[in-house]
Amino acid sequence: MKKVLEKTLSGLIFLVFWNAIAIAETTSAEVGGTNISIVPPQAWCMIDPSKLSDARLIGILRDGFRQSGSTFVIAYAECGELERWRTATQKTLNNYAILAFDDGLREFVYPGTDASFASELRQILENQGQEYLVARLEREKEVVEDVIPDTMELGKPTILGIVGEDGFSVYLGGKIPMKTEFGDLKITTFTTGTTLLNRKVVSTYLYTDNDNDPVYSGLLGKHKSWTARLRAAN
Repeated sequence: MKKVLEKTLSGLIFLVFWNAIAIAETTSAEVGGTNISIVPPQAWCMIDPSKLSDARLIGILRDGFRQSGSTFVIAYAECGELERWRTATQKTLNNYAILAFDDGLREFVYPGTDASFASELRQILENQGQEYLVARLEREKEVVEDVIPDTMELGKPTILGIVGEDGFSVYLGGKIPMKTEFGDLKITTFTTGTTLLNRKVVSTYLYTDNDNDPVYSGLLGKHKSWTARLRAAN
């Protein structure tokens, strides 16, 4: 399970800065011989790599995850924001989501129940402590800085630790200050969830460019809702 923790933390920071439409439909991914059905957060839309406006973003995400030892699968964002971003009436997105699999866990099949997975993962996270999580994010930050445009800057991440669980998933939270390509300063709040779909480890990430507790609580609730949709689809 420690290996699972280390692998699922990989890529945690990578999605923080991206502006990520095609109305999202159910899609699927094959992971180590197991088919996983993937659905978006409720009423969200999917980045379409066939669209010119989205191609650069998809390429950078894929490259960054590959360098982190993971496979980027799909990204979503709120439909209205994506439409404004595509038409250049909004410079960057404020709300977006990512799903990825770790390459080192592709063949791994968890032998226990979903509940035991969440319990073991939580215990490992609690035992590792804040310093471990910060160190992991700092290493991810170095990977990110190798692939993002020189016009962007990332600050030091703040790790909030475990911010929630729902009996089959564990969620970490944090915040990262950044300067966008356009010179705007903002703080991105994120949650990352680790769960099992068909006994395969899945990593999901939600982000919002806002820095207050009500918004953060809403982000976690939205993340749990997305996890429930994914589990129902599988």
